[in-house]
Amino acid sequence: MSIVVRCSLLFMLVLGARAYPEPHRVFITSPDNCRGTAALAPDHRCGPDFEFKRCPIGECCGKDGKCSANVKVCTNEPICPVQKSVASSVDNCKGKPSRDRKCGPDYGFTRCDAGECCTQDGRCGKGPEFCTNSLCPAQNVFRVVFDNAANLLKTSSNCMGVLSTTRSEEGVQYCGPKHNFMHCPYDHCCNKNGKCDTDPKTCKEPHSICPRQPNTGKPEFLYGEFVAPAYDAALERCRAPQRANRFCGPMNDFGSCRVDECCDSSGRCNTGGACMVNALCPKQPKPVPSLKNCRGVRSTHDNLCGPHNNFMSCDKGECCSFDGFCGSTDKFCNAHSVCPKQGEESAYKPVEWVL
Repeated sequence: MSIVVRCSLLFMLVLGARAYPEPHRVFITSPDNCRGTAALAPDHRCGPDFEFKRCPIGECCGKDGKCSANVKVCTNEPICPVQKSVASSVDNCKGKPSRDRKCGPDYGFTRCDAGECCTQDGRCGKGPEFCTNSLCPAQNVFRVVFDNAANLLKTSSNCMGVLSTTRSEEGVQYCGPKHNFMHCPYDHCCNKNGKCDTDPKTCKEPHSICPRQPNTGKPEFLYGEFVAPAYDAALERCRAPQRANRFCGPMNDFGSCRVDECCDSSGRCNTGGACMVNALCPKQPKPVPSLKNCRGVRSTHDNLCGPHNNFMSCDKGECCSFDGFCGSTDKFCNAHSVCPKQGEESAYKPVEWVL
């Protein structure tokens, strides 16, 4: 093959890659999408695709994942609304004494010296410059001693931060004091290694740093709040259970793929570069186990459950698997379950009629 032909083919491949960019996620404007630490200069990248970084006060996170103070950017469906200042509270500085004059949630909830305040951008100091609209009020030595004693008894305070935004190489979420006090998803504890866990043995005291996370009453998103028409609609093309032959998409009974896999252009589950060229379905996000996903009636046929099966629930002691089937073994109750183990009562509430 001649050099000219090779160059022509390479040029066509480059054009093809540009013509089919990686399916990007579109998000509903929400502060939850920027729940992480402060975005760093000079890039100031923000949002779910950048560890949920948040922008400086007065700036929003635009569609492109960059912080901006431009009115047009901040009024055109940004990923996160304009960042507001955080309410001043001693709870923002309940950690260890600061060693580098940095303080607050972005720095492990470290606290300043007695008589010093913590600014909104995490700096210790005295006077109006530091104590006006501060993140933490002037530190009181007696309050510090009291709070430290309370922390020994209240292990949940070790996970008083935001929903975890970082993961280990195995894909497990980090949590606890060593990881900005981040908390785990519903029904997960923070084990002694600072990782979210559901194992009954490691979740028992004193083996866990934080007890199982209670239901906050609000939906928690590991990947931000998606816009249904743009992202969830694409996932609808892969809405059915996984197929044994790993085929997926509309031409294969709407078969789905595993978490972090896409359905490539040929209708097969794949990863990497195959997800960048005209994929049929974007990468499958990891669900947050929640009883809200099984808030319907008890499963009426084939043990089906979850969002794609009219939100049907399972029997006591059973989980709803990622594929939407009820069961009690590890095949159903694992890190990818859409619903945790069903308790005595179902989340389903029958219609009430006014007579």
